[in-house]
Amino acid sequence: MKNLDRRLLLLSGDWFIPYWGLIPIDAPIAERKRIQHVAQDAVRHIVGNATTYWTVDFSPVRQENTARFFMELVRKSRLGSGSHQVLEWVLEREIAGNDDSPTLWLFESLTESWISGSLAIQGADQRVYDQFISLAKQWYGTGPNIDLEEELATSTTEWDIYLRRLTPDIPTYLSDFARTQVEVPTNFKGFWISLQRLINEEDRLTIVSWYVGGARELVDPDFHVQIPGWMT
Repeated sequence: MKNLDRRLLLLSGDWFIPYWGLIPIDAPIAERKRIQHVAQDAVRHIVGNATTYWTVDFSPVRQENTARFFMELVRKSRLGSGSHQVLEWVLEREIAGNDDSPTLWLFESLTESWISGSLAIQGADQRVYDQFISLAKQWYGTGPNIDLEEELATSTTEWDIYLRRLTPDIPTYLSDFARTQVEVPTNFKGFWISLQRLINEEDRLTIVSWYVGGARELVDPDFHVQIPGWMT
C-alpha cells in the first residue's frame, strides 16, 4: 500500500472529481462526491495534528490503521457500486472493470458524424447543441487539453487550498502523482471527461439522451444502450 495516502489525498480533492474516469473508477458524479467526503475523513485521519504532509506518521502501523479506517467508513456509508472500485484502487488491487468499448466506439462515431454534419441531432436545444459542437470540434481538432497541474493550482475551494498547504514546498505534489496514475485518452472518453468540466448536469443529461437516441437510430429502435456510469 505504498500509494495509500496519496490516493486518498487525490480522491479527496475537489479539483480531481472530473477525472476519476481516467483512473479508472466508473462512478457517476453524484456518487463520486459521496465517496470524496469519505476520503476527506480518511485524509483527516492521516494528517491528525500535523501541519504538513511531510510531518505525518508514515509508519506501517499507521498506514494499516488508515486502510482499516477507510474500509470501515466505506462500509458504514452504504455507498453505491463505485465504492468497490474505489477500495480496489486505493488498496492497490487489480480493478476488474466493465468492457464498455463497443459503446464508446458507437458514441465516438456519432460524435464525429454530428461534427461533420452527416447526421443530425433530432430536436436538439440550439443553445446546448452549439456549445456541444463547439467543444467537440475543439477536442477532435486539437486533441486532449487536460492540465492537471493547472486544475490543482487554480482551484479556490477550501479543501483544495488545504491540500496545497499540506505540501507547501511542492505545490504540484498531488498533480504530479496524478500524472503517474492516469492515462489521458484521446478518444471519446477523454472528450466526455473534458466536457463534464464545462457544462452543467442538466445539459450533460440532455446530451446523454442524444447519444441514446442516435445509437438507436443507427442500430435499432429497440437497441439497449449501455451508458457508462462516468457519463452521468
